[in-house]
Amino acid sequence: MGIEANERDGPGGSRGGFGNDRVGPTGGNKPADKNGSAGEGGASGGDGSPAGCDAPAGSGGHGSPNGGGSVGGGDSKPALDGAETPGGKIFKAGAIVLAAHVLCKLLSLVLNRIIAQTYGAADVADAYAVAFSGVFILFFLIGEEAIGPAFLPLFMERKTAGDEKGAWRFASIVANWQILMLMAVTVAMAAAPDLILGLTTELGKSKPEAFRMASSFLRTMAPGLVAFSLATLTYMLLNGYKRFFWAAFGDGSMRIATILFILIAGGPAMLGPDAISFGILAGCFAKLITHLVPMRREIANYRLTLDVRDGTFGKFLLLVAPLLGGIVFAKVRDYFNQVYVLSCVSEQGVIAIHRWGKGLFDTIHYLVPYAISIAMFPFLCEITGRDGEEAMGRVLGRSCRLLLWIFVPASACLAAVSEPLARGIYEGGRLGSEKAALIGMVNLCYCIGLPFYALETLVMRAFFSTRRMVAPVVIGVFTSSLSMLASYWAVVVRGADGAEALMAISLAFALSRVLKTLLLVFVLRLRLPMLPAREAIPFLAKLAAASAATLLATLAARAAVGSPAVGTFLGSLPGLLGAMVRRPEARYLGEVAACAAAGGAAFLATSFLLKMEELSDAVAFVRRAIARRRGKRGGMTL
Repeated sequence: MGIEANERDGPGGSRGGFGNDRVGPTGGNKPADKNGSAGEGGASGGDGSPAGCDAPAGSGGHGSPNGGGSVGGGDSKPALDGAETPGGKIFKAGAIVLAAHVLCKLLSLVLNRIIAQTYGAADVADAYAVAFSGVFILFFLIGEEAIGPAFLPLFMERKTAGDEKGAWRFASIVANWQILMLMAVTVAMAAAPDLILGLTTELGKSKPEAFRMASSFLRTMAPGLVAFSLATLTYMLLNGYKRFFWAAFGDGSMRIATILFILIAGGPAMLGPDAISFGILAGCFAKLITHLVPMRREIANYRLTLDVRDGTFGKFLLLVAPLLGGIVFAKVRDYFNQVYVLSCVSEQGVIAIHRWGKGLFDTIHYLVPYAISIAMFPFLCEITGRDGEEAMGRVLGRSCRLLLWIFVPASACLAAVSEPLARGIYEGGRLGSEKAALIGMVNLCYCIGLPFYALETLVMRAFFSTRRMVAPVVIGVFTSSLSMLASYWAVVVRGADGAEALMAISLAFALSRVLKTLLLVFVLRLRLPMLPAREAIPFLAKLAAASAATLLATLAARAAVGSPAVGTFLGSLPGLLGAMVRRPEARYLGEVAACAAAGGAAFLATSFLLKMEELSDAVAFVRRAIARRRGKRGGMTL
């Protein structure tokens, strides 16, 4: 049973572009059908380009997502109304995907914590990070990010034209060829894991025991690649049928299976560390099953065919080809920085520590900026097609200001609490305070780039909505190359080790994203009249003041919570409550909560005193949402 929306323009965006930038489905160039499905053109718009897009189907009014006038006309604010409007339905679908992603990320943090506390930050953790996050995921993501944005528009083109059987015939051809190629990769991975690891990492020279375990893990995981990668196609199919929750929750099923395997069979008397790889193997099939069950009726249309003469399949190949260059380079960059370079470090556990520290940052970025960009993307496409570039620039400028208003103070607060956050999540068992503090340091380095990373997510959608693909790819390749050179020079040439190596790689990546975003905004402003100086300078001055107040309040709260008086008070609490708050993880996470509350209060108070428009917009939106909800309840009681 899937959770459905009445419009095709929900999230469930396919991954595409460069460096994990995602492209959500938008409407095509035909009117919406009676169910609100988008017309021909699907996720890529009428011209079949991965980023092309027209207006979302079912949009209200002339250029307005709410049915009330042009978005880019008199009121340049992007509107995200309640669930009764088309824009509200898109927002609701985004909330559904956000909920699924929150569950998946929480499960991911639980899994990382269990691995850290069960096996520590030693050879087992490094072996898992290299085998799964390095090699296994590398093969998966190359296929996923090429297939997704090319497949969905073509499938929807035939489905919305009334040819569902033809759409499934095309899907069957893609799936069958995908299975054949995956089986070949699986055989190679299972037969020669040492060769693959030897070509892609220096782990065998620096940590022979970790290399041996990584080889064993990779061999066990290999059959799961078929199910794991095939789930990319089922993910797109579920989005095509507007069943967004189960599409997004497939990763959650995988993590649940892995967690259960480690908890049940991870002890030394049973499978030991091999429970990780067997859990991932089971999780890959659990993810695919999670996707197939909601489509059990539609799967009857599947056909066993490899007909390359199918016209839609030919278009699919043409769309896949140009995507591969940027995707492959992005994956090579990630593997080079996070696995190859770190495998040259002699200290144990650095690969896993980096992965866990970056995971904290990725969780924050993946949930909020991604959800906002998916919600905004159809509106950006609509404004471009109907209201022109001037309106697009105004709406994009306000959206960028909103993201900066949220994430500049948030990054300051997160940087201040990175250490207690990491210690509250990871410290315990075989992972000591020193390693947990290093995880916090990695997260702090990445938090420097959080506001820019959030902006990049939205700005990339602006490039995609105007069908400009070359500039973001060239900029991405350039800035990624700089991060690779900086990481290699610091670790391999200079010989940075331990904390110094972790800091060098994290800062190199974060600063490269800062540079990438600034270049993207500069290029975009050459064409779009966004963020004019007369508006941007006063806004940035107010934002700097609000962020400084947030940081000072957060640091003050951390000092107060860590004072001896508070420690004495907590130590004196009796019974179960006292036992709970005296647990290290509760103490650290309580410190984070107190600091976040203090920083958030200072941020809101400063924004109010400075009369920042973004606060007024946020309050007005909440009031409208509450009024609509009360109106619904009142109508039900009549």
